[in-house]
Amino acid sequence: MSAWALSALLTGFSFAQAQVELGQFYVTDVPDSEYLPIVVREDALLVVHSPIPNHTFGTTNLIHETDDSAPGRYYVRIAPGTHVITYKAEGYQTVTGERFNIEERRHKEVRVTVDQPPPRKGDILIRSTPDSATVFLNSIRLSGTTPIRLDDQPAVLHEAHLLMEGKDDYLPLDTTFVIEADKLNEYDFTLIQKTGSLTITTSPAGAAVIFDNYPRRTTPLRNESMPIGTYVIRIEKTEYDIISSSVTVNYQEETVLRYSLETIATAAWKRRRRISVQLAEVLPGFGQLYSGQSRGLLYSGAFIGAGYLVYDLSTLFLSAKRNFKSAREDYRSATTLEAIELAYAPMVSERETMIKAQEAINLLLPVIGGVYVLQILDALIFGGGKRPVTDASGLSFHYRLEPLVAHEGNSLQFRLGINF
Repeated sequence: MSAWALSALLTGFSFAQAQVELGQFYVTDVPDSEYLPIVVREDALLVVHSPIPNHTFGTTNLIHETDDSAPGRYYVRIAPGTHVITYKAEGYQTVTGERFNIEERRHKEVRVTVDQPPPRKGDILIRSTPDSATVFLNSIRLSGTTPIRLDDQPAVLHEAHLLMEGKDDYLPLDTTFVIEADKLNEYDFTLIQKTGSLTITTSPAGAAVIFDNYPRRTTPLRNESMPIGTYVIRIEKTEYDIISSSVTVNYQEETVLRYSLETIATAAWKRRRRISVQLAEVLPGFGQLYSGQSRGLLYSGAFIGAGYLVYDLSTLFLSAKRNFKSAREDYRSATTLEAIELAYAPMVSERETMIKAQEAINLLLPVIGGVYVLQILDALIFGGGKRPVTDASGLSFHYRLEPLVAHEGNSLQFRLGINF
């Protein structure tokens, strides 16, 4: 008969209770009066009380492993003789009992208590690249930033969350690790930097592109992976003017820049033209004089002359206005016919002077404005001296596409700047 069959037959019987010390066996006889001896041949019966599941129970000639998910009572046949009991379970200290003797058909009851070992601990050192990362260990924020050392931590599985607070250019990191007991556990974690892509093309190609603290590169650059952020770039090519610009690389987005390079001569001419226009805006005629064009004297003379006339006429208008007011008061205060006639003639004369001065001013102001606008257009078209010939037609067409908004959906928006 199997041990499990015996278990079924003996379930209803009570056994002697005995208090045992922690981590030991206590073996007692089962009184005949409380037990119906149902055994095979001359075997004896062990009644084992296990406090935990999934244990290994062994004697000299027997090993019984249970896979029950709960503790319980087990019935085991055993041969008569002298035995030593060993009780093992994962996570518990092994218990070995004293020798005991069992006779034929004499049954023993075994009760077990075990000592759970104290939790084992280890030390941990957490480092990160880059350093100064904030660490959450098992959802608890640790004091300080990496590198961080903690002593006497449970030797179990831990969950960690690392992030760079105050910096949006690194992705947070979630990971797990096991601390081994009685040693320093060192862990190095690398945070992944957020990146975007950058495409730069130039016409002509082969220009050097220089970024902040990055190696020199050559156009065309296509889908170049870059950490997110704003960069100052320089584009250089022999015999061409240097372009300085800034570009912002966004996370998981592509930024596209296209440049048409200008020769040094063309760029110098444009700078001279720009200065010529700026001078013309401030001092009419000086833009042409800066470019070596003598007609700037005509613009200056016409502007100053017309301005002087407006000034002189304005002075005349104000003087006539004062005299008109005075004559009008005399006219209003006159009481005799003779006095009225004497005051009327000057009042009319001053009024006519005011009207003529105002009409002249109204004619001269558009002239001054026209001279001012004309000399600015002259500086814009002819300023900077003789224009370099860049192709067979003598025209140079330059364009630059610059990102206006990095991305909206899956499309790029650009601002088109045209210089010619």
